Order: sequence, then structure tokens, then C-alpha cells
Amino acid sequence: MLGAEFVGSKQVRQFTVEGIYKMYLKPICGVCASSTLQIVVCGDYPDYFFVICEECDSAWETPELLGEPYYPEYNEWRCPNGKGTAKVPPSYAASEAQIRALGWWQYVDEKTIK
Repeated sequence: MLGAEFVGSKQVRQFTVEGIYKMYLKPICGVCASSTLQIVVCGDYPDYFFVICEECDSAWETPELLGEPYYPEYNEWRCPNGKGTAKVPPSYAASEAQIRALGWWQYVDEKTIK
């Protein structure tokens, strides 16, 4: 299933693609301190990856969570590069092969692979 749903008035993204497991990063979100982070492929720019919190939508361009987080504008849902759309679809959860190719696998908490 790839898409988004609404719970009450809040949009809940599902960055899952059939056949690709969810993989979460080792740290939890530094903004809301209660949710998991996921690596996402910006659908309009398939070579551009970013990290997003599933709860508060804070986003970073690197898995080290350096600098101030980016917050996608709800009316436009731009990727942190300001160009592509972070909406699902076309954006989607990165696969294991993509994460390994980026050199970001060290940040994945393998115990959370579902």
C-alpha cells in the first residue's frame, strides 16, 4: 500500500511500498522525542533522499540530523531540497538496497525492520 490517510483532521503518511519493509533509524526524533524516523525517496527527484519523523513531520537531509529540521509546508509538501514533492505518492520509503547504496545503512535500527 502506498498512500496517505486521514485520522481526524491530521494526515498520516504511509511511506510503505508493497514488498518493501519499513526501516527506522536508530535515534528517535529530536523534535517530538517520541517517534521514529524513516528514510524517504523524494518522488520527483529519485536520487534525493531525506529523513522524516512519522509523528511531527520534522525532516532532515542527513541521517545524522544535523542542523535545524525542515518542516514540509502542508499545502505544498515540498521535500527538504525545496524542489520535489514529499507527498505519497510519488515519494516513498527507501528500500534496503537504496539505503545501502547511499552508505546510510549504519543508521538503520535493524531491530525495527518490519
